[in-house]
Amino acid sequence: MNGILDFEPTTQDGKGGNPWWLILRCDDEVVRYYLWWIEKTEGIKLQRPLFGAHISVMRGEEAQQNATLWKEQQDTTCDFRYSHIVETQDGFWWLPVESRMLREIRAFYGLSPLPDFGFHLTIGRR
Repeated sequence: MNGILDFEPTTQDGKGGNPWWLILRCDDEVVRYYLWWIEKTEGIKLQRPLFGAHISVMRGEEAQQNATLWKEQQDTTCDFRYSHIVETQDGFWWLPVESRMLREIRAFYGLSPLPDFGFHLTIGRR
C-alpha cells in the first residue's frame, strides 16, 4: 500500500498544525473495515483516529538535522506494508507497519529509524 506524507497535520475537525508532527495519510477504507470487524467480532465500538487513517512518522520530535528542509516532502507518496494481525493495548487497537521509506525519512531528520512505538496504522481507541 501507500500513503501521502502530511507535515504538521490537522485533525479531521480542523484542529492541529502541531510542530514537528509528520504522518502518512492512508486509505480510510482499511481503518473502516477493521472498525467494522472489531465491532462484529469483539462487540467493541472504537473511536476513529483524530487524523483519520494514518501512520505516525514523527510525533513532536524536533529534527536533529536537515530542519531547514522540513516540509519539502509534503504530499510525497510512501510505500508501506501492514500486518493483518490486529494488536491492542491500553484501549488502543492498531496494525503493525513496515516501511523502508519511513525509516529513511526519520533518519534524514536525525532521528532513530523507528519511533518509540514502532510504525503502526491506528484503527481506533475505546
